[in-house]
Amino acid sequence: STQAMLEPKADLEQLLGGLHEWRDVQGVIRTIFQALVDVAHAQSHAVREVERRTGEMHEELTQGLNRKADVSELRAASAVATDARSAADLVAQRVEEEAQAVLEAQRSASDEVQALRSGLSELRAALEKQRADVQQWRAGFEAGLSRILSECSSDVQATQEELKGA
Repeated sequence: STQAMLEPKADLEQLLGGLHEWRDVQGVIRTIFQALVDVAHAQSHAVREVERRTGEMHEELTQGLNRKADVSELRAASAVATDARSAADLVAQRVEEEAQAVLEAQRSASDEVQALRSGLSELRAALEKQRADVQQWRAGFEAGLSRILSECSSDVQATQEELKGA
């Protein structure tokens, strides 16, 4: 189209440059009108191209605006995000509290286990002492029984001997 616009212009300049040589006025006018028609066609084509591009840009702009969120949607999304953040903070706080409670329960259980172990050790020591006392008492009891038996046996022999001698 640019080439078409340049050629008639060159013809026109040729014609105008040689004003004193005009012989065929009808041919010159025809050439001028042809050049004007070619320029009008080229401009019409350029205008249609600009209109087409403007229409495409208008469609793209309309689509972009349709996709764009409005203020109320943004406020609603912000409120949802704020609510979600608050809920997450509350859950995190509750998890932290539960973790602290579990830690305290674990410490308490550990202290109780230690106390039970200590109490069990004391019970074992007391049981061993009682066992030793029982063995000592048994040994003393058996020794006492043995001595009583020995004395009774001696008395029985002495009584038997007295009875035999009488």
